[in-house]
Amino acid sequence: AETAGSQLLTAADACGHAFDAVWCVGAHGDALPRARGAEPLLSPAESLALSGGDHQKRAWEEGAALLGALLASCGDPSRVTFSRAKSETDGQRPYTPSPLLEDRFGEGTEDGAEIFDVWGAERPLWLAAPWLDGAYRGLAEPSPAPAEEPSLPPLRSPLSVTALNSLLKCPFRYFGAWELGLEPPPEAAQGVSPLARGTVVHEILAAFTAALGGSVPEWPERMEEAWGLLRATALERLSRESGPYWSAEAVRLLGEDEAGSKGVLRAWLEAEREWASDGWRTEPPAERGERPFRGLELGAAGVVLEGRVDRVDRNETRGARAVWDYKSGSPPAPAQVLRDMTEGQIPAYLLALRGGRLDPEVDGRPVPWTGGLEAGYIPLKKASEVSLKPLAISKYHASVEAFLRAWVGHAQERLSGPLQGRFPPDPDPPAALPGQAGTACEHCPFSSLCGYFDAARASRTGTEEDSE
Repeated sequence: AETAGSQLLTAADACGHAFDAVWCVGAHGDALPRARGAEPLLSPAESLALSGGDHQKRAWEEGAALLGALLASCGDPSRVTFSRAKSETDGQRPYTPSPLLEDRFGEGTEDGAEIFDVWGAERPLWLAAPWLDGAYRGLAEPSPAPAEEPSLPPLRSPLSVTALNSLLKCPFRYFGAWELGLEPPPEAAQGVSPLARGTVVHEILAAFTAALGGSVPEWPERMEEAWGLLRATALERLSRESGPYWSAEAVRLLGEDEAGSKGVLRAWLEAEREWASDGWRTEPPAERGERPFRGLELGAAGVVLEGRVDRVDRNETRGARAVWDYKSGSPPAPAQVLRDMTEGQIPAYLLALRGGRLDPEVDGRPVPWTGGLEAGYIPLKKASEVSLKPLAISKYHASVEAFLRAWVGHAQERLSGPLQGRFPPDPDPPAALPGQAGTACEHCPFSSLCGYFDAARASRTGTEEDSE
């Protein structure tokens, strides 16, 4: 019993499956199919005609078919067991009789009625089912501590920026996704997936940016020529996709000339023109439209980061450079990045740029960047939200260097447990309930595995009892 697999199903759901044994509990008379009542949208005559002229007969036939299918789900029909709760009152029947059970009452096995005490049985069946064990013991009783703390491998290195981002939100979330390789249940796909949309948009912008300097050297003055190039680039990339959803996506990106609506790409190009008019130019990407980096040491934590930056801009007049991250969805709020420091992409990109990890090495060594630093997200979800505005780091920190020092210190603190092989559930920002908006648990697929909310509930229960 301790190693058997089991499923808890309704009688109807069990039909069509194959089992070694089947146990139907609560098999009293009221649990069997009843006579079909009148249909609410039909007249009595129509309802009677629907049942073939006999409600009782149709209900009996449906019940017989259900019972036959249930018996057929087990290779040995003798291993299909029916039971109901025993009466605890003096001779009074708590349930109506069942044709599947003999109508006899007594103690033990007298009169052919077999009585089985699940909780008091010599075989502790509840050991095989954690949910049953919890119902028996109760959530208030603390579970015994393990004899010794299990040994887990320390944090792997190098660590991708995406993995670090997950770890900053919650060590257990990182552990489930990146160490155990768990995947959330697939969601029903409808329309263009966010991943596919983001990939296509990134490819369009990368191809356009690479071709802009040679095709429109007068940029940003020649706006319409640049728009013609961007539109042609987008149409060429979108021609590889098909279906009505991608047709709608093309309208979202390019707009509709007849209706005079502005698409996301036109809004982006107008924002780019304003940014370029201030002296900024996009540096050529290293590969696949991105700037990869490796070997970025995260302070004294002993962790090495690697990742890919969507884009790097340079302003020769100001002696400054900027890193950007395209977001086809909603970007994080500035406070999440600069105040709470729960986002790792922008800080890691700034560290990579400052440390020379985004540029070619000289004599085998990176050359640090000593000029000005800017960074931000470029939202591409809606035309009305597109903008190129660097994050206002000075609103929260005295300088970019002060922000990076504070962020590295925060990251090292969050890494202290994982570096020793400990990945406790510790969401930041914390949540009171699974999936709570604005917290690290909002989109986490592992909230039912981590035990964080069970522990919080037990803690709250104990506090309430103490206060009373």
